[in-house]
Amino acid sequence: MTLRSLLACVLILLMAAVPVPASAQTSPSNWHAVAAGLPPQALVTVQLVDGTRVQGYLTDVTDSTIVVQPRTRLRVAPRTLDISSIRSLAPVKAGTSPGGKVVKVIGGVGMTFAAIGFVMLMRWRD
Repeated sequence: MTLRSLLACVLILLMAAVPVPASAQTSPSNWHAVAAGLPPQALVTVQLVDGTRVQGYLTDVTDSTIVVQPRTRLRVAPRTLDISSIRSLAPVKAGTSPGGKVVKVIGGVGMTFAAIGFVMLMRWRD
């Protein structure tokens, strides 16, 4: 085995070795502190131990539960989640809605065509 093939094998092994993140074990008291530190009606995503994911607005925090109003098109009853059943709890950053993005793109394209038309009109007059 030559030095070149040995280096190639080592590089392949290094690229194949994918680091696996250690899952953070968080106690229920930490989730309570995270939930209590969020602003009222904060949009959150809660991942439960059983694999269920709930996205909604945090409405109430007690010592052993949190109450989340699910974010759905039709209004549904709030869900009371036991803090010990939470795997992760993360606030969601509010962004532009899909309709708002479409309006921005159409407006940008319209302004571009208007600017090109204006430049063509000014050059035509000369």
